[in-house]
Amino acid sequence: MKNALTIDLEDYYQVSAFSKNFAVDRWDNYPSRVEHNTAKLLSILDEGNARATFFTLGWVARKYPKLIRRLQTITMKSRVTVMSTALSMPWAPKNFARTPLRPKNY
Repeated sequence: MKNALTIDLEDYYQVSAFSKNFAVDRWDNYPSRVEHNTAKLLSILDEGNARATFFTLGWVARKYPKLIRRLQTITMKSRVTVMSTALSMPWAPKNFARTPLRPKNY
């Protein structure tokens, strides 16, 4: 049986549900768990010989370029797509369509 796994790589304060409490311009003020938790997740994926597609915010990619490079180089098992800095959930479809995915080498 084949399965698909996608992972939204973001920190706890970057989810839409908390957008009123954690403004984007203050994200640098909060402790990040994204590197540590991603390392644990990659270990679990490796143990299970599993693959995943990672989606992340541009903010995370710019702040943690080594993490994004690591994801890109893990034996090409994983795919990383970097999205806009802004959260995508509250966007209207017309605005989302105007903001293309911006895969970059970090």
